[in-house]
Amino acid sequence: MKAAIQVDKYGSCGDAVIPWNDDKAMKDALRRYKFYLSLENSCCDDYITEKFWRALDLGVVPIVVGATYDQYLSIAPPHSFIHVDQFGSLAELSSHLTFLASDESQYLEYFKWRQSGKIVTIA
Repeated sequence: MKAAIQVDKYGSCGDAVIPWNDDKAMKDALRRYKFYLSLENSCCDDYITEKFWRALDLGVVPIVVGATYDQYLSIAPPHSFIHVDQFGSLAELSSHLTFLASDESQYLEYFKWRQSGKIVTIA
């Protein structure tokens, strides 16, 4: 995918480290992005971690791998994420992301759920 579009990596294996428990640092770093790769360490049924919810909370569209598309659909706000399994290849996914990044009205469709709902976290 990185061959088709620019992908910035954060964390110990990435280009920079962000303290994941520092909400301000996360928002500051991710504010300029439209998408967040929310890739789970394991692809298991019903396994959806904070990575997904963090992306929604930060106001970026999560691109997900982990639980199935239908499992995300059953708990996620409507039309709020992009599942890798919706595409036949990473090239197709990259093309779709490029399209969304250049078409603001289509990109904003992923945030319409915010007009009738919000993310609530319980500590």
